[in-house]
Amino acid sequence: AAYDTLGCKVDCGSERDVKEIIVVITSDFTKLPSSLDMPSVMSSATWNLCKVTPLRRSVGLDDLCIYEDGQRFESPAATFQQAYTLLRDDWYIRISGDHFGCVGGKVLNITDSGTLGEMETQPRWETCDPSQV
Repeated sequence: AAYDTLGCKVDCGSERDVKEIIVVITSDFTKLPSSLDMPSVMSSATWNLCKVTPLRRSVGLDDLCIYEDGQRFESPAATFQQAYTLLRDDWYIRISGDHFGCVGGKVLNITDSGTLGEMETQPRWETCDPSQV
């Protein structure tokens, strides 16, 4: 991983204090009530992987995120899985526009020995039954 936004790997070398994770995001918009327009609901939901940045927050700016724009869901039901190498900071998955609980997931930690372990998230990251919303 490069040194955050302060420089590129070629200029600064590689950051050594990193953690490796796998983000698994599941979405299922097929369980929505028929009275709702699935494409509209899908197009309003996005996700991103962001780092808590208190200094930016203190001046009214948004946290730094991996993707410039939130990632959209392209299929009615899908699982997305991606590995990331991150600085050992306070990271979180930002879900926006999922008003019906169609998006869930988990974050897996890759240990130095290569084993996977599920990281605890607060609050728990689960989907809801849209008919109960």
